[in-house]
Amino acid sequence: MLIGIVEDDPDLNELYRTGLLLAGHESRGWYNAVDALRDLLGLKLNREKLPEVVVVDLNLPGGIDGAELIKRLREEIAPQEVQFVLMSGNDLAEQRLKERHILDVPFFKKTGLTPSALLKECKKLAKAL
Repeated sequence: MLIGIVEDDPDLNELYRTGLLLAGHESRGWYNAVDALRDLLGLKLNREKLPEVVVVDLNLPGGIDGAELIKRLREEIAPQEVQFVLMSGNDLAEQRLKERHILDVPFFKKTGLTPSALLKECKKLAKAL
């Protein structure tokens, strides 16, 4: 399975991607929403393999947060092609997203989120494709 990770913290990005690799899965990583948006839409346009699941940090640098990134990607990429997971280190983030009615993807707090727990969720979502 190919899993995308959009996480601006280099240590966490590497931790998740290494964990996925050790579990036998491929990954692609991005450190901001702009690069992820460009690359994922480019893969779609060129009919290249898209990740089955993209894990997105809510708080990203560059003016586009994780929720907005998912919204923009969903305008071009069908849910049958890619599933999303949103995560944040902010304890109030999930409640904020629910209040804004934009939390329709699985949400995880980064605190204590292990690569194996992340992989388990990604496998569940990939089965829905």
